[in-house]
Amino acid sequence: GLVLLLLLFVVFVSPGLPGVRWLRLAGFDTYQMLAPRQRASAPVVIVEVDEASLGRHGQWPWPRTLLAQLLTKIGQAGPAAIGLDILMPEPDRLSPGRLPALVPGMDREVAERLARMPTNDGVLAAALRALPAVLGVGGLDTREPMGGRPALRQPTLRLFGGDPAPFLRRYESVIRSVDEVHEAARGHGLLSADPEAGVVRRLPLIGAVAGTLVPGLGIEMLRVASGTPALSLRVGRGGIEAVGVGDVTAASEPDGSVWLRFSPHDPARFVSAVDVLAGTVEPERLRRKLVLVGVTALGLSDYQATPVGDRMPGVEIHAQLLEGLFDGTLLSAHYYLVDSAVCMAFGLLGFQAARVAQMVSQYRWIIRPAGPLRWRRNPR
Repeated sequence: GLVLLLLLFVVFVSPGLPGVRWLRLAGFDTYQMLAPRQRASAPVVIVEVDEASLGRHGQWPWPRTLLAQLLTKIGQAGPAAIGLDILMPEPDRLSPGRLPALVPGMDREVAERLARMPTNDGVLAAALRALPAVLGVGGLDTREPMGGRPALRQPTLRLFGGDPAPFLRRYESVIRSVDEVHEAARGHGLLSADPEAGVVRRLPLIGAVAGTLVPGLGIEMLRVASGTPALSLRVGRGGIEAVGVGDVTAASEPDGSVWLRFSPHDPARFVSAVDVLAGTVEPERLRRKLVLVGVTALGLSDYQATPVGDRMPGVEIHAQLLEGLFDGTLLSAHYYLVDSAVCMAFGLLGFQAARVAQMVSQYRWIIRPAGPLRWRRNPR
């Protein structure tokens, strides 16, 4: 009993120890499986490029003119913001001016006419400039050449406290869309997540990519949707304490991430891109919503394990963050104090139960033929 209490005390005061952390993560997942979050609101709609979309419009990646059509259709419904969980780091190979290289022997006059046509990237950029769109960027842990591209623009920040940079999760380099497309978006949000033991439990509200502070995709979509010019960061001695935009503020881990309380995979979150393009989705379904666009077709999507046991596409995990921000269900940065206290309570109960069992074991029941049950102390 005393050994158990000592171990529980170590868990309580030293949650970061490697072995202890593994036990706590297992407990964290168990809690979520037993009591998953119930969706209290539905601020997010995911427009998915699924198998049906590929069957109708061809293999991925689509020509960016088709992606521009999809985004324009979404924009006509009046969403609050559109977030793209899609990276486009290379020019569209299907742009008109690039077709002669793909079709040897093309007539010279035809090739010259194609070269004068707008590029597919230019068409997509024009569509993005007319929309409240946020493009995803990815952080890499290795130093990759930027290909001469300019560094990411740092967003406007309102800082309360010290410098956040030393505490943030840092990525050595960035993967992002081509310049013409990248510069057309109103915001840029970090897509990267760090699975622990193969399971995604946290997402960054802000991180550092190639030396530049970059907000997470979800919090940046809220900034664009609200028209707020800046994010707010509260920094204490131990790290980041909270990240906010407008009236929404979330307590964070010292590195700027937050623990998600997951709800199960829900098909009601999704609308197929093929239906949006066909015009069969009611505009009310997307109006004033935070619309995430991502690929969910098997073999193309980054499906990740979650604490609720479901493998989810990355775009749905970003939707979970947005729902948590809206419903106020993100887990506290110090949630381990609660679960450790629960462990301590159960430990004390177990210790007391062991004491009672030990006392009872010192006695045995004696049945007398003509009388009631009596008991006497066992002889030593």
